[in-house]
Amino acid sequence: MLCAVECATEANIPCKVLGDSSYNVPGWNDYVEAKHSEARYAYLVWLQDGKPRFGFLFQRMQRTRANFKLAFRYCRQHELPLRADACANNLKNKDPIKFWHSVNKISNSKATKYISTIMLCLNV
Repeated sequence: MLCAVECATEANIPCKVLGDSSYNVPGWNDYVEAKHSEARYAYLVWLQDGKPRFGFLFQRMQRTRANFKLAFRYCRQHELPLRADACANNLKNKDPIKFWHSVNKISNSKATKYISTIMLCLNV
């Protein structure tokens, strides 16, 4: 009986699912964007030079790519706290429209999970 209700609910009531998009990365603009641009530029220079397997351009391409991947991995692993920080920053900057828009994106259970983090940021 309960399974029938759950199946009917899932089929007829739309719900938001966070984390299913690999394109929306919380913290991208703060942590990753500059490193991605640098890695992309180093890759294009390395590619234009004929893809050398040693030398300065190769090492630079590897180093910038590693820095980008490290920052990207950090954002993926800390997705929920970064979302909570974004909400706190919007509230701290007294931007209620952005604040409620970001809260609306997060489900209520996840928003209340990090309420203490948001309150601590405001007291500082």
